[in-house]
Amino acid sequence: MSDLLEYKTYYGTIEYCKNNKNLQGRIIGINMVICYEGKSIKEIEKNFQKAIDNYLDACKENSVEPEKAYRGNLRLRLPEKLHQALDIASNLKNKSINTLIIDSIEHYKPVKQILKQL
Repeated sequence: MSDLLEYKTYYGTIEYCKNNKNLQGRIIGINMVICYEGKSIKEIEKNFQKAIDNYLDACKENSVEPEKAYRGNLRLRLPEKLHQALDIASNLKNKSINTLIIDSIEHYKPVKQILKQL
């Protein structure tokens, strides 16, 4: 994925900061906010990896389990009518709501494109 960094099962963003005239990013998929920056692609990649290594080292030193990105569980809040419609549709299709949501998300074009690259 060209616009995301990947290292040790973690992903990070790359964005250009116009004010500082540098590249910045943050690790996605975990609750902790971990940021990094660099003046070049090579430098931001190095700092991204260093940020993850530092995070994992700190977890180890403090006997804390590192957050895993993407465990497969997702809490979802829906408007009542959408929840009702999903329930009815899932019953009509003899599928669980979970399966119906997975099927729908898998057919969403931006998700399909990312899935091809993973």
